[in-house]
Formats: sequence, structure tokens, C-alpha cells
Amino acid sequence: MRFRRWLLALTLVLDAGAFSAAWLLAYELRHALDQYFPLPVNPREIYLASLPLIALLWVLSASFLGLYSPQRRQTRIEELVGILRVTVVAVMAVMSAGFLVKEFDFARMVVLFSAVLTPLLLLVGRRVARHVEGLGLARGYGVVRALVVGAGETGVRAVQSLESQPAAGYRVLGFVDDDPKRQGQSVAGAPVLGRLDALADLAAEHRVDEIFFADPALGPDKALELIAGFPHPQISFRLVSDRFNLVAESIGAEWIGDFAVVPLRSDRPRLAYRVTKRLLDLGLALPALLLCVPFFVLLALIIKLTSRGPAFLLQDRVGLGGRRFRLLKFRTMQHDADLYAPGPTDPEDARITGLGRFLRRLSLDELPQLFNVVAGQMSLVGPRPEMPFLVEQYTPWQRERLRVKPGLTGLWQILGRKDLPLVENIEYEFYYISHRSLSMDLMIVLRTVPVVVLGKGAY
Repeated sequence: MRFRRWLLALTLVLDAGAFSAAWLLAYELRHALDQYFPLPVNPREIYLASLPLIALLWVLSASFLGLYSPQRRQTRIEELVGILRVTVVAVMAVMSAGFLVKEFDFARMVVLFSAVLTPLLLLVGRRVARHVEGLGLARGYGVVRALVVGAGETGVRAVQSLESQPAAGYRVLGFVDDDPKRQGQSVAGAPVLGRLDALADLAAEHRVDEIFFADPALGPDKALELIAGFPHPQISFRLVSDRFNLVAESIGAEWIGDFAVVPLRSDRPRLAYRVTKRLLDLGLALPALLLCVPFFVLLALIIKLTSRGPAFLLQDRVGLGGRRFRLLKFRTMQHDADLYAPGPTDPEDARITGLGRFLRRLSLDELPQLFNVVAGQMSLVGPRPEMPFLVEQYTPWQRERLRVKPGLTGLWQILGRKDLPLVENIEYEFYYISHRSLSMDLMIVLRTVPVVVLGKGAY
């Protein structure tokens, strides 16, 4: 919406002003205290010349850590925590710039003073932005017109939570519900406008911006099927369900009351994210691959000596856009096992070799997929790479997972792996597709390590 974009631009300007003011004030403070230090601070011109770079580093750090993401229900404490996180990252970036660029010999106390002043000035700027937002909402600018699917307990709680937070900017127009007893009635002060089969027409008639699915009986499957064929691409969808609370607590999400609110449609990620993610894949996978090559040779030899068959396996998998590729992994099952049979769900599966059981428990069998990452067929983080016969059974909404490269790890890895049914894996991966960012990717990579070490859900 135009008002939201204008508000984001205002926030960026205020933030850049806060970064710049803090940097210059930090210098003046250090300069005023020259008598208390062995040496005077270096010339002001250095700090003026570096100002554009400093402001850029702060803005990039804030953007990277999601300070500009459209989270309307962020509390003041959450906002403060986000600002402090940005401060830590940005200060490290500024110190690195001072180390790498000889002309920028920053005094340590200037950097320290700016780290103290910046959060304070940022909070002031954020209060100004929130005040402007409140004035706009009071005049009808930036109001999000919403429908809630499901007039039961979950839907009522969702409406009550939205209406209790006027700063969120939502105006609930009414419910959509299939219960004939509720048609034409008012529930929690909001009218029941019609049935689910009229959702598209109701959305167009009432100029709806967002639709909340808050009917547990409907289920994510039906909701996602509706979204896949919805005729109004400008409308956003959110799922209100306790089914995603595990994801929300692990990664971070918006909440309505005690339910996680999960976006169910996202735009194509920006070019900067795609390029940076590819560079991150190469920057991490190439060194790891070089370190692992001697280990690969040794492990391949042990596999050959302890069981019949090849040391490596090549399997057809489905990747970005539905394109097939050959996935490389160590063989962990008997040589005559069906290559495309459903994977083991029991650690005592007779198809698994003795060594294979150990390799699968620590996910060592998947390390050769680093070659697939370097080749660009996979990413370090993404949906699980599935076999063609499973993809052929996908419904239209399930095929959404093919919009991104499959990953060596992902939410399916850190939230239970094979303990989760396939359909739930896909729903969690849809969550990733809607939320993906560099900070989430890094978080998943870091959280994968203890999961792999403990062998949780690996068979």
C-alpha cells in the first residue's frame, strides 16, 4: 500500500539521520574529552568523509536483521531488542571498515560513543514514525481491510486480538463461514458475510487487503489449495493456527494472541537476496568441500570394504522450477535395496547397513551434496529435495515448494526431520518460502549443527 511504502521511506530517512547524527555527536564528544586522553582524537575530516559509508553500513545491518520487515505487532521491547542487535552487528561492520580502509583510522571511543548514542536516537526516530503512522491511520490511510475465515472460537479470538491493537492498522470487515446457522448473523461484533465458496467474490466486493484463515476444521491443506487458485494476486493471506507455534518459537513470527500468524503468499525474493545467498552458498560450501575431500576418500573406501555395492549413489531429485538433477550421497543401504523406495522411518530397518546406520544418524551420508550446492542445483538452506514420484503426487499448493532450490538443510532438519509426516514437512517448508531471508538461513545453518550431533529424527 502506498501509505505503508511512504512510511517505510520515512523510517529509512529517520534511521539514516539517527546513524549520521550519532556518528558526528560521538566525534564531538570524544573531541571535547581530549584532555582526558593521552592523544587528541584524529581530524574531523576523517569522520565526515566516512559518514556516507557509516550510514550505509548501519542501514544494511538493520535491513539484514529485519528491522524494516512489515511486522505490525512488534512491541516496544521487541523493537528495542532488534535495535540492540543491529547495533552489535553494525559496530562490528564499522570496526572492520576502519581496519580495512587505512584512511579511516577511527578512534575506538568514537565507535563506542556512537554505539551508545545510536540506539537512543533510533528510538526517538521510531517514535516519530509511529506518531505519523497513528495520524495516518486515524484518517484512514494505511488501514488494512481484512476478512477472517472461520467464525468459531479461533476466529473470534483473532478478531478480538486485532481490534485490541489499533496501531496494527487492521479493520476487520467480517467473517466467512460455512455454518448455515451463522449466515447473516453478527459474531463478536463482526458480520458473517457469506460462505467459503464465495470468498473470492466477497474479497473483490469489499476491497479486501488481507484474509486470515482461522478455522481449525478447514486445515492448512484446504487453505493453501484455495490460495493456489485465488484470482486476486494483490491480496495477502495469513494462517492463524497453533500448528505452527513450534516454527514460530524456533525462528520468530508474528502472533495474534497465543497463535502464530503465518503469511501464506510471498513475493519473489529480491535480486540482492538471491545473489547474496548464492555467494553465501559458495563461500561456505567450497571450503567445506575442500576440507572433506580426504574424508570422502577414506569413507568411500570403508563403505566398499564393509558391504557390497558402490560407495556413492546418484538419485534423481526435483529442484527449482521442477527441473530434475542427480543428487549425490553415500550409500547407506544394502546394494540391492530399491533406490526410489520410501526412505526408512525406523533405525532398525533391515535395508540399512551397519555403517550406514552410523552415517545416517549423523547425516554424514548427505555431505556429498556439497557438490550439488557448488553446482547450483541445491542451496545450503531450502526445502527437502524430493524424489520425482512424490512430486508427481503434489497438489497445486504443494508445488509452491518448487519455487526455491532444495537445501542441504532446512526447517525439516531442525524441527524433527523424519519424525514429521510428509505433509507437515511441506507446510513447514511453505513457511520457510514465505519468510526466507539471510538471517533465517544463517539461523537454520547454526541450529542444524546440534540437531545433527544429537541425531534427532535421523534413520
